[in-house]
Amino acid sequence: MTGRKNTCVILCMVTLLLAGALENSLVYGEEVDFDTDREETIEDVDVTIEEEQPESEFGSLEWLTDDVYLFDTSSDFQKKVIRSTRSWVVLFTHSDGQLCQSCPQIGQIFAEAAALSKGYVSFGVVDTSKEEMRSSLPENVQGVPQINMFTAPGKRNAYATNKNKRWYRASIMYSQTNTGVSARGLKRWAYERIPDNVIRLSLENGNFTTWTQAEISTMDNNNKGALILFTDKSQVSTLMKSLSAVINDQISVAQVSSVASPELALKALEAFKFKGEDKNLPLLVMLLPGKDGIDYYGSSTGAKLSKASLEDLYEFACSHISTLSDTISDSDSDNDTEPKTDASKVDWSQIPLPEETTHIENASTALFFRSSPAVIALRHTSTDADAPTSQIPEDWNEQRKKYMGQGIRTYVIHCDDIARKDGVSKSNVLVRICAKYGKDEGKTWSYVGMPYHLVEESEEASSQDDESELSSRLEMLQHHSEASDAAKSIGDTIPDMVMRVPASALQNFIAGAIQTGSMPCLLLGSAKIKSPPQMLLSLSSAVAGLVQIGFIQNTSPEVLTTLGLNANMKLPIFICMHQPPPGQGDHPEGALATSMYDRRMFGKFSYDSMLTFVLHTAQFKDEQEFASWFENSKRRHGLELGKREEEGQPQQPSSTKLSVEEDLDIDVNANTWANRCIDSQKNVLCVIGLFDGSEGHANLENDIENLRVVQKKVVEEQAKQPGSTRFRFMWIDATCQKRFTKTIGVELSALPAVYVYHPHKYLGQKMIMGYDSNNIDRLLKQIIIRKGRGFAPVGNDKSLALEDIDCSSLPERAALPQATDDDDADLDDMLAEIRAEEERERQQRQLEEEEEKKQRNKDKKNEKKKKTKKKKKKKKKVKDEL
Repeated sequence: MTGRKNTCVILCMVTLLLAGALENSLVYGEEVDFDTDREETIEDVDVTIEEEQPESEFGSLEWLTDDVYLFDTSSDFQKKVIRSTRSWVVLFTHSDGQLCQSCPQIGQIFAEAAALSKGYVSFGVVDTSKEEMRSSLPENVQGVPQINMFTAPGKRNAYATNKNKRWYRASIMYSQTNTGVSARGLKRWAYERIPDNVIRLSLENGNFTTWTQAEISTMDNNNKGALILFTDKSQVSTLMKSLSAVINDQISVAQVSSVASPELALKALEAFKFKGEDKNLPLLVMLLPGKDGIDYYGSSTGAKLSKASLEDLYEFACSHISTLSDTISDSDSDNDTEPKTDASKVDWSQIPLPEETTHIENASTALFFRSSPAVIALRHTSTDADAPTSQIPEDWNEQRKKYMGQGIRTYVIHCDDIARKDGVSKSNVLVRICAKYGKDEGKTWSYVGMPYHLVEESEEASSQDDESELSSRLEMLQHHSEASDAAKSIGDTIPDMVMRVPASALQNFIAGAIQTGSMPCLLLGSAKIKSPPQMLLSLSSAVAGLVQIGFIQNTSPEVLTTLGLNANMKLPIFICMHQPPPGQGDHPEGALATSMYDRRMFGKFSYDSMLTFVLHTAQFKDEQEFASWFENSKRRHGLELGKREEEGQPQQPSSTKLSVEEDLDIDVNANTWANRCIDSQKNVLCVIGLFDGSEGHANLENDIENLRVVQKKVVEEQAKQPGSTRFRFMWIDATCQKRFTKTIGVELSALPAVYVYHPHKYLGQKMIMGYDSNNIDRLLKQIIIRKGRGFAPVGNDKSLALEDIDCSSLPERAALPQATDDDDADLDDMLAEIRAEEERERQQRQLEEEEEKKQRNKDKKNEKKKKTKKKKKKKKKVKDEL
């Protein structure tokens, strides 16, 4: 009975997953041709909806106002929103009130919010009744009405062939489009999401002078300026945040807060020979390159800053910086490319060409104790004395890319160099490979294939030094003259663990995977894909025990609808089903969420990219279960979270070993500080997160995660550029290590913060922008571009040593107060005030409506009296005539 009960529960979960489709869905997909005889790639096609909605007598947007911009064409939407850096709130609606009955009501509220926003955020509307507009909608537009906000700058999609999709821009969906929406609520929601790139300066701690000197030193090189607002307010204004978002990475925007008097601001500007006559705050000045030096807002027009709009400030900046633009690319041609800003000059994506591999650490492990197959290129001594000796075979980079995309590892061994070296043991694995297969009738290159072979969990430890085991592994190698022959022969040895799933057995497949503790994933193939591609076979064997992969050939629209996908999506599609991530949407109890492979995030379909997607999605499973599987499987399959291990590929020596996974697990203390930072190599800079580590601080995890996001990106990408400046990431409990925090000039009220420290030159630099992953990434790029300009001297080894104290024993942490309803008193007061204001407005509108109704009734009565009086007069006239 217990087994039947569990099966019923699982089937119920599957039924909940497959229960409904997306209403008013407007999702579009891509078309892919999997050809197993060549490198498997993905191509976009131009997808449009054939049915054009008929014109309607209701087909007007009467609620439109001058505060809302209507996008007439697809190219207009692309240029103004997708290719822009400006923050946009866009309503996707339908002009036919019969097809979308809630659209006019939402539109009216949208227009009111646009009026309240004072131009700080741009509001626009897309009418999806137009076929041209439907063909270029963002991927996450699920239906109408829907409100999205675009904040991050647009990016180029390198794989798109549809002109309307060559650029994309991430957006955030407003979750209360159909219920609980109000104009003030929408305005507040938009204001909270405006990117904050404003640099915080102060006249008291000296960072104003340090920052302005660093800016001026770089102005002559980039011909840019810097905007600085002096104000007596303590908070950054929404207007300055909006301005910084529009001109981000083109000119710097800073704010000097809490200025006691205008005289202090003018005194700070004396060094720049400021001659402004404006004696009032706020004061907006612009530092300029060359002889001009400085200018201030209103100098020529007499305009008051207190009445300035976003457009006014933008025009003020444009009047000095002629190249300033909030559009990423003004060209609509097919050859438009992503612009190169100062920060983008840091090329972290360049991959060096493979060089010789004459030795591999733990070569037996790399070659023999990984389950996945491998192609090994062997270089021999050429009989042609005039032939140049190349480091890699011809077209090796293209071949290697293809094989890696199929899940086949690649190595290069220079047997001729090994033969010339003295003192190399004949028992060395590479020596034995070269001795057995290193001669091929005078050819410079030959190839050896290592077939797939299942390695048990304990096999590596017991067999690594076993001579008979190594000998048997050597016998498994297959010698070929061409790399393609070697790849084909070993590709056939990959086990086929992919389940073929008929449409009728879809629910059984999902239920069976869940019952065995696996996450179900499906490749939904088109009619062109007759069988699972090799990359899918490799993936299935690599994630066995964690994920069950299935394949559906010639997937029908009914299957897509059953899975909750749009029936018009182009195939193939790769999806995984898992427990809903915490805090992401409302799901029925026991229901599964569906994650779909997004090429813009993970790249073209390949073994590596699909493996990254699967591991990323599988982490939504039970954490301990995933961690246990990963620990047992990563060595056998060469797995690593976020990237794939490539032992044996030639690598330049790295001066410091940097780890993505272990650096941010715990905070740095007095015992680990020297090892983590002080004793680093000379080309290493310490990136230190300064956080409130007390138990009562709810945002600690989020603060660490922001730093981890940048750490992962920088460490992985800089590993490809040996010899460059290295960054080592760590974090410190700043509320505990108060002496350290004070020494580097960071106030506890400014937490969370980031400090970059050069441990060998005793120099450091604070991040004075708002704390988030984008600003941290921007800071590190600027450090490389400016080559250390902006760093200031700070302490020494003794003054910067961490104190050996037990943070939990501090008096202020001895008894942390329990969370009460009073903790959110300020928020409750603010919400109460907002609700009260909205209630007053509602009552006012109700009174106005009642007055209007009374007036209408009164007018009707008067009109009726007039008509009655007129009739009586007419009757009297007739009577008199008779």
